[in-house]
Amino acid sequence: MRILQSLLDFFSPPNKSEEPNPIIITSNEPVSAFEDNESLISRLEFHATLQFRTPLRVLMLDGKIHSNPNLPTQDLGVDEKHGAWVPILKSWRELGFDISEANESTSASNIGYTYRSAYLPFLIAVRKQVESEGDINTRIEKLHIELQKQEWADFVARHQGMDGITNEFFPYFIDTLPGTTATVKDELRELGITTADKLSKTDLSVLLSIKGIGKVKAAALVDYAAGVVSNRFDERLENTFS
Repeated sequence: MRILQSLLDFFSPPNKSEEPNPIIITSNEPVSAFEDNESLISRLEFHATLQFRTPLRVLMLDGKIHSNPNLPTQDLGVDEKHGAWVPILKSWRELGFDISEANESTSASNIGYTYRSAYLPFLIAVRKQVESEGDINTRIEKLHIELQKQEWADFVARHQGMDGITNEFFPYFIDTLPGTTATVKDELRELGITTADKLSKTDLSVLLSIKGIGKVKAAALVDYAAGVVSNRFDERLENTFS
């Protein structure tokens, strides 16, 4: 009743000498928040982070419900950067108020704040192709087919097109080189040094002939290339978002 009275006080015209006090629920322990505010919270809901880095398995868990405040949440085996349990407030009518619910709120994502109900299906569709069977080129082909669907046109445009999305998941090896300018990268491409294997086998004298690469930088680039294990013979790598 104390929480309901607080709600009534909050939405009542304030006394000129008083400022209304909004109810704020903050807790790093959602189950504790649920238990302490059971009259206000209806359930906990798992929300996956709306990011390209979030694995498909985790995205598919979005919306999972925990309804018992006296029990711990199920261990989903999810890294906290990929998702979390979120308290969901009861509706106004569940609280005894004849008030219509507000529209869906927005959530943070790769493209800024957007509606979860619309962006989540897009992320799932993308990750299904990225995590599908096949080599990088095969998966890129499947990803492009998916991205050409009209229903994703707005999201694709907001991600700088298909190339922007493709490069996010499967960047060109040359573009991953640390501390190199666009000019240096273009020079390497012109010399045909486009894979980790080729760069690791390139004579230092060739690298030193490129303006902007000194002895220290050349050695660092060769070492970087030597450390690439997966897809070292391919022009593109797979972004693990680690």
